[in-house]
Amino acid sequence: MDALKTLFFTVSTKNGIVGQRNGAPLVFDTFVCCDACSCNGRNIGLNRHTQLLRSLEVFKIIDIVTIAAVIECDVRLSNVALELNESHISFLDDASDGNCRHVHNGILFFCRNALFRNLNLLRELSQLSAGDPSGNGVSWMDSFVTTLLWVKKQIEPIRGIDALVPVIDEALATAEQAYQRLGLSQCKQDLLTLDKKTREVFRGLSAPEYHLAVHSRDVFVGKPSEMKCANVKCTGAVKELLKCSGCDVTYYCSPTCQKSDWERHKNFCHEIESRQSKAKPLEYILGPMHKVNSYINYY
Repeated sequence: MDALKTLFFTVSTKNGIVGQRNGAPLVFDTFVCCDACSCNGRNIGLNRHTQLLRSLEVFKIIDIVTIAAVIECDVRLSNVALELNESHISFLDDASDGNCRHVHNGILFFCRNALFRNLNLLRELSQLSAGDPSGNGVSWMDSFVTTLLWVKKQIEPIRGIDALVPVIDEALATAEQAYQRLGLSQCKQDLLTLDKKTREVFRGLSAPEYHLAVHSRDVFVGKPSEMKCANVKCTGAVKELLKCSGCDVTYYCSPTCQKSDWERHKNFCHEIESRQSKAKPLEYILGPMHKVNSYINYY
């Protein structure tokens, strides 16, 4: 929460709102809490000035701060992002199989978060002394490689992003080489290469159309590579897909393909459309008893 306060104070200062002078402690009239916090529901420290953030809003804050920290190579913002990640570490893990994964680009958020942790592991590895008597180097490299393999598995089936897989393979090859030289001067160059490759993958996953809960106009973005036009006779030359306005679940690459496939699709379309339509409200007649009750209530 201190990291969030520092972040909001920095933004407020940039916008001309001064809240700290001469090293005095930060003064905030607005407190921030989230629905995953232990104080939520018990009114501990909450008042009318408290802004309650939903889980997805917390994810958005963490995601935006992390992206800015890595893209801008901002050390101060990286520390804020690291503190946010550490304070919500169990929260993120618990949500990995929850609603956030099903939000548009949710899986890419977790990939960015994993790569950010890898960048911090590389920073720790670069500070290891020769010989590494603690033995942390090997375990950190194990964690680094495991994370890269997980990210690779997540992005392989996604159209467009799968172009980053060769970069991950290069990073894995460099990591294998770095295993043999941990704590040695030659390992520094390997770690620099790993940092460069990790940032390259991170930047590739940080394009605006891949941000959390930001929907792209191109329905191919973030979708499995095998997704295609529902018209079986389609040549697949057109890259953009259009959604059928009737059933709202079938995609075509053009109005021409939709018209061509209509005879085959119409029964399914009408069936789905009828299920989605709202039921008509039941009509009723106001009887004498209702009138008597209304008369009594009036007096």
